[in-house]
Amino acid sequence: MNEQTLERLIIDEALGALPPDVGELLAAYCANTTHERERQEWQRLTLTAREALQPRATEAIPVFPVQAVRVLRFRRTAVMALSAAAALLFGIGIGVHLHLAQPSAGPVLAAQPTNASVVAPATAGVLDIWSSNRLLAVALESKREAQPQWRWSSPVDQPQIGGVR
Repeated sequence: MNEQTLERLIIDEALGALPPDVGELLAAYCANTTHERERQEWQRLTLTAREALQPRATEAIPVFPVQAVRVLRFRRTAVMALSAAAALLFGIGIGVHLHLAQPSAGPVLAAQPTNASVVAPATAGVLDIWSSNRLLAVALESKREAQPQWRWSSPVDQPQIGGVR
């Protein structure tokens, strides 16, 4: 038996590919020669490789915490709802405050003096400077004539001189 054939037989035996009777013959042959050490090293190597490739019983993988996600989702929804309610109440409070701050009786605008040289300020009697009452007071104060907001111009309306426009 030559060295290459013996090495292939040792590797096959270590991998478990030899029939049992051939494995016994190889073991008996190697016991009388110097190849027994090589055979044991191949046996140890394949055993180590098999152990490394075997699936191990690992620790239990923790299950995804669905309940914790549900609690977080509920908290987020509750915070959003409470924030919306707080904003609504804040807006209602501002509206009530502004409504109560306005005088409830009497006209808001002061009477215009009859003397043309004395002009009342536009804010006389107006508490809120950004209100419709303020805009009305400014409109009454201004002495502009009503001008049309738009003017129609058409080529038909243009005068013709000698057939030329």
